Parts: sequence; structure tokens; C-alpha cells
Amino acid sequence: MRRLDVRWRWKKDTGIGVGFAAGNVWSRAARRKREKERREKGERMDVDGNGDGDGDGDDDDDEEDGEKKEPALGFKITVNDAEGEKGVVEVGVRWLVGMDSVLFESFCGMVKRELGKDVES
Repeated sequence: MRRLDVRWRWKKDTGIGVGFAAGNVWSRAARRKREKERREKGERMDVDGNGDGDGDGDDDDDEEDGEKKEPALGFKITVNDAEGEKGVVEVGVRWLVGMDSVLFESFCGMVKRELGKDVES
């Protein structure tokens, strides 16, 4: 989640995380666009030191004219030990906010691919 442009809060003690995304920020095209923007921002001076390159002292870039944008997707991820199976965990993804089912399905696919990478390693 750290590599993505997602507001994310994880509670280790409960195994529950909640996140919000402005859109499909996990796709290859979105990652390329973000990398291009970072390179362009790197040319500008980061005066306030928060890494957003705008020098305004505010690192919350999803605000416009003082109003927060409604996230395109809100989700909850739960991780629990599987009952009766030692060393096995169950991961659940629940759709909390948004109206785009394709966006949610895309997110679930990304989570599944990322979890599969850890298993294959």
C-alpha cells in the first residue's frame, strides 16, 4: 500500500485495515503517470519538505478549494488465522465506498496478485 496513492490505516492488533483511493491508482498506466509526475516535480524545489513539491506545507493533495474529494473507492482488508489450519491465513476485502464495481474488482485482482507474489517467493 505504501507504493500506491491510497489513504491507508492498518491496525496490527486487530488485523484490519481501511483504505481510500481517488481512482485506479494501482494500474500500470497510473504507476507510469505517477512516476512521470514525480520526475517532473523533482525539477521543482520542495520548499516545505513534505515531498509534494508545492511548498504549501500541506501534504494532503486530494483537497481542492478547501473541500475534500469523495474517494472513488473505499475498502476494508481483514487478515485472520484460518480455523484449524496452522500457518494459513484468510484475507478478506470488503467494498465500503464507491459506485464502480469494475474499480473494486480491479483492486481485488491487484491484492490477489500481490499476495500471490509473497507465496511464490
